[in-house]
Amino acid sequence: MAFKGSRLLCNTIPVESERRALGLLRAVCQRAWGRVPLKRTRFCGLESELVAAEINKLFLGEPASLEGIKLVPPRDRRMRRALDVVSKVPRGRVITYSMLAKVLGTSPRVIGGYMAKNPYPLIVPCHRVVRADMTLGGYSFGKLIKAYILMREGVEVDLETGKVDRSALITREELERLLRRVDLLRETVGW
Repeated sequence: MAFKGSRLLCNTIPVESERRALGLLRAVCQRAWGRVPLKRTRFCGLESELVAAEINKLFLGEPASLEGIKLVPPRDRRMRRALDVVSKVPRGRVITYSMLAKVLGTSPRVIGGYMAKNPYPLIVPCHRVVRADMTLGGYSFGKLIKAYILMREGVEVDLETGKVDRSALITREELERLLRRVDLLRETVGW
């Protein structure tokens, strides 16, 4: 994880080694923010250990407490809005790039770009965004990891075809409720 003051600047998913984690963290930060100097410290403090524990829970498909995590908001207002919407998609459900694009008045490719630049994988669950044909679509850490995370959250994924079970797709009514929640969030948090 990388912090800017007390706010999380970017994070990565749990991986097999510290070296790989640092490489992935640099890549995530660079996609989201451009060149950012990262300083490595051995002791990150209790706050970062708690954040790391919650990210690990998310990776395992378990519910996590994200309320105390303060994020550095993306500069692009539209990207912020897209990440706000995605952050409200519940575990066990998915949304399509095209559904998000329609809601935000843009194209599925733009949404894909926003998801690729997500500085908070797992915290902002961009892995819950799939293609309109219900195939997985891209993921910065690979399609197999995306499928793994979705399956741990209770979404059925056919690993041979890479298709997500259509029953996991968020309904129009759920999307409307979700959008109302995002608007309330924006009013209270000020993102």
